[in-house]
Amino acid sequence: PESDINQASWNTLRLYAYLRQKPRNSLPGEVFNYNTAETNLVGNLLLAAIGNNLSTYLEEKIWRPFGMEANATWT
Repeated sequence: PESDINQASWNTLRLYAYLRQKPRNSLPGEVFNYNTAETNLVGNLLLAAIGNNLSTYLEEKIWRPFGMEANATWT
């Protein structure tokens, strides 16, 4: 219940505001810390940059043009 993903809003602007007020635990590149809310932030930034989600973008730009035989698995 205390995790960022449970506390953060899925609304893009509210997510930005929520993450902006979070304290930094360490400088970038010093300590690995997977943070789901930050992953959602990157997804929102990617959506804004390319106008689509990563899965659809990769399907259109890589999977179909390379003629893959089977569907991909996304985990």
